[in-house]
Amino acid sequence: MVAAISKIKEAEEAGEAAVKKAAEQAQEIIRGGNAQARERVKIIRDETRKKREGILNKARAEAEAACKPLDLDAESALQKIRNPKKEARSAAVDALVKKLASAS
Repeated sequence: MVAAISKIKEAEEAGEAAVKKAAEQAQEIIRGGNAQARERVKIIRDETRKKREGILNKARAEAEAACKPLDLDAESALQKIRNPKKEARSAAVDALVKKLASAS
């Protein structure tokens, strides 16, 4: 009977050791999985950041290209205002003189 109890005790100890070893292996697998998941998240973030920067750069370039004709038109209009033709100046002076004369 003592031998049977001893064998039962050995089996229990072996079972506990096996459970402990399995738990340790499971924890190691989980740690490895977590490390892989963190690395994958980092890769996805980096890829997403690069895509976002590419999209933003493309949008900026398109916006600048769309604004370039407007800038040129505005610059041309500004030059016309700064340097009016002689005829336009004469017409403006005549209109101003008439306005002043009629106001008197």
